[in-house]
Amino acid sequence: MARVALVHALVLAAMLLVTHESRAQVPGEAVTVVDPLDIPPENDPLAHAWELPGQRGGFYFRGSIALGVHNVRFGPAAWEDEESGRTANGFGTNYGVDLGGFVRPWVALHVDSQIGVLWSADLENDIDIVGADDRPDVRVLTYGVAPAATFITANGFFFKPAFGVGFATTKQGSASRTSDPGFYMHLVAGKDVYVDRHFAVGLQFDITYMRLNDDSPLYEARTRQFLFGVSFAFDSL
Repeated sequence: MARVALVHALVLAAMLLVTHESRAQVPGEAVTVVDPLDIPPENDPLAHAWELPGQRGGFYFRGSIALGVHNVRFGPAAWEDEESGRTANGFGTNYGVDLGGFVRPWVALHVDSQIGVLWSADLENDIDIVGADDRPDVRVLTYGVAPAATFITANGFFFKPAFGVGFATTKQGSASRTSDPGFYMHLVAGKDVYVDRHFAVGLQFDITYMRLNDDSPLYEARTRQFLFGVSFAFDSL
């Protein structure tokens, strides 16, 4: 009996061993789990999306368009003479281009150029003038150019002051008049979001001011714009 039991035990062990080897030889389904943290940056299409580059440099360009309120005061300032001036208020737009280069990753020196448009507004006199209400609406185009610097913080906020020279063209009906050059100021504050290593989209708030001269004191002008807009920035580094 002992010999029979031993034979049965050896047969059972052999069967179990053969079954285990046959199962080990059957390949199972491969399951691959990719950890997003293990993707090399050069193969990740979102590696730089919404991320501020650590370094900026080289060529600098920014184009912007803004919408808002445009105010023009012709003649003496209101605090100088409240009876001989004229004002025009209305919807305005502003188009800007900055061209220059970075001198540090956080500051770019460039030329600021702007075109502002007061599309259509009534010309209101400080005192009532007979027939003034029948005059055509006025359109004012302002042009400014200035040396400027754009300062960019680590989290993408930027600020630009620009002081230079500007002039304006006033159109009313078929009449057109261009002022002499005068003082031009442009201040911008905004926030950039980088969508690529070299490109950023920004939201910004603009203030522009011009003090323009003319041969006739009646056509001296002070223009102001308060605008919100978007910009597209590029650096070549």
